[in-house]
Amino acid sequence: NYVKNVLVKFGFNPDNIHVIHNGIEIKDLEPKDMNFVFCTAKNPAQIKGARFFAEVASRLTYKFMLSGTTSYSGVTNLGFLPEDKLFNMYKNCSIYVFPSIWEEPAGLTHLEAMQFGKPVVAFDAGGVKEYVKNCIVPLRDIDAMAAKVKELMEDENLRKKLGEENRENVLNNF
Repeated sequence: NYVKNVLVKFGFNPDNIHVIHNGIEIKDLEPKDMNFVFCTAKNPAQIKGARFFAEVASRLTYKFMLSGTTSYSGVTNLGFLPEDKLFNMYKNCSIYVFPSIWEEPAGLTHLEAMQFGKPVVAFDAGGVKEYVKNCIVPLRDIDAMAAKVKELMEDENLRKKLGEENRENVLNNF
């Protein structure tokens, strides 16, 4: 819908635009919670918000792990992960952070984490709200993102509840 709205602003007829959301293949892996915060930020890491993830990590004492191409102090950088290892990180993390700062039309990584019942903390950028319903924070607001991560890491029941909502959302809609 985000892309549709942009196209309408450029003069396209909304009656001729049909929205098809991204979908994912559901993986059959048993989720765990191994007490870490995870993020993926491949090139270009700048628009995927890796530095914001690192800034959040610098304010909190939890273990932060990044699959990406840039290293940051206080964050364990795993480098580029092949799909099987990436999905193991999704299933084992406590929280997935999606700090993209560009007008993200859709994305997939948040859906991949949500299928394992993980809460996703994301910036309000582009069409992200069409997928992530329960932990959206204002764009580039590191304080809000850090507060939400802290709240979730300290409240296992809330983490579980929001994660279950996310899993249901993915299974029913994507």
